[in-house]
Amino acid sequence: MRTLDQIAEDGRPTVVFSNGTEFSAWAGKWCLRCRQGYETCPLVDAAFLGFLPSEGVPKKARHDYRCKAFVKVDDGQTVVVV
Repeated sequence: MRTLDQIAEDGRPTVVFSNGTEFSAWAGKWCLRCRQGYETCPLVDAAFLGFLPSEGVPKKARHDYRCKAFVKVDDGQTVVVV
């Protein structure tokens, strides 16, 4: 996992989550099932600081990002999201 400085260096400045509800929905889909967890994730920190990490790839909806750094908690295997 990259550091916050590395992420901010090449991240796209934007409003990633416009409110706490958007983050809660996203965290429920990704962070709460990820080995990293949102409390110690530099990708989440970067998002809160206003940078869209390259690991956060927008899907069709404006704020429907998928996390390419997601590692499933139960088996430790990287999940490829298409």
